Amino acid sequence: MPHLRITHSSNLPGFDAGLAIDLLIDALVGTGEFAEETIKARAYRADVFEVGQVRQGRGFVDVQIRVLPGRTIEFKSSLAALVCDALKNGGHYPRDVQVQITADVVDLSESYTKVVVDRA
Repeated sequence: MPHLRITHSSNLPGFDAGLAIDLLIDALVGTGEFAEETIKARAYRADVFEVGQVRQGRGFVDVQIRVLPGRTIEFKSSLAALVCDALKNGGHYPRDVQVQITADVVDLSESYTKVVVDRA
């Protein structure tokens, strides 16, 4: 916890998903709310997508951040804004594509369970 799910449109050839994950993990650790070893991140490319009714010239990067319940809406809003800013400032986006960057912070359900297998 937290869990990051990054989805990006396939028309962003300069988008580096690994760099995006690094930027977002750094941003989350920087809040002081999350231990780095608890953050899980993954990225997916959407090969089939549309943004509105325009088939070309628009793309997106969307992040879902799943956290344990109990945080205020103010914290969640500031976290979503932090994530959007990190991606906006740290990304390489094509000049001919309008990129919409979005983030949403969602509470994990009460049934969320974590087990750590340490074989050290």
